[in-house]
Amino acid sequence: MMIPSYPSYNEEQFNQIEDFGNELRLADGGSDDRDGFQVFTPNFIVNDMLGLIGNEYIFDLSQTILEPTSGDGAFTVKILQNRLKLLIADETYELKSLQAVSTIYSIEMDPKLIETQRSNIYTVMMQHARMHSVKISQGYRHLAKTIIMTNFMWGLTNIIEGFEDKRIVGWHMPIPVMSSRRYSGTPNYLKARPIRFARWSIGPDLIATCEFEDAEFGQSDQQFDIGGLFDE
Repeated sequence: MMIPSYPSYNEEQFNQIEDFGNELRLADGGSDDRDGFQVFTPNFIVNDMLGLIGNEYIFDLSQTILEPTSGDGAFTVKILQNRLKLLIADETYELKSLQAVSTIYSIEMDPKLIETQRSNIYTVMMQHARMHSVKISQGYRHLAKTIIMTNFMWGLTNIIEGFEDKRIVGWHMPIPVMSSRRYSGTPNYLKARPIRFARWSIGPDLIATCEFEDAEFGQSDQQFDIGGLFDE
């Protein structure tokens, strides 16, 4: 089901997306939490996994890619960097770079990591423009942040038993909890907001529209999952 809409965010949310300048903030592998659940993928493995997908797919701006446990953006950042390398610094750059990021999606449940990932993605866009002396407009910056806020989601990917038949990809965070004392603190997935993906249409004048599509497993022949989660 496609639901016409256009996301809007306040200034505080936009300000959370920073331009880190010359240096991205990406972990180079290993674990970064007390229990060892967060394991960051080294760059050489990222490159090997993207090689399995193939450049023909990665470089096609119309192909949608989902990273379901995305951390600070090891995969999404590399994919966007690869796409931007192909773009010529001409009058179409703003449009094509926005199209490049608009078909990349990610889900991450750690609020600090998704905030860092969003800024890493934005920084890649700003770095590439500076590198090629591309003059970008304020409207471009605003639309880039809108797409990033929408596509790079603070959420939980569905690995919960009992929801396989509902074909839910995941839920937006924070997830409400049970109200009864017996199950106090237990996530209430039935009342959680399911993740939907925004399908963007961006014109040469940088006027964008989008529709939100119900996110269901196996419903798109253009969606490619990376990260290995769905193969476990």
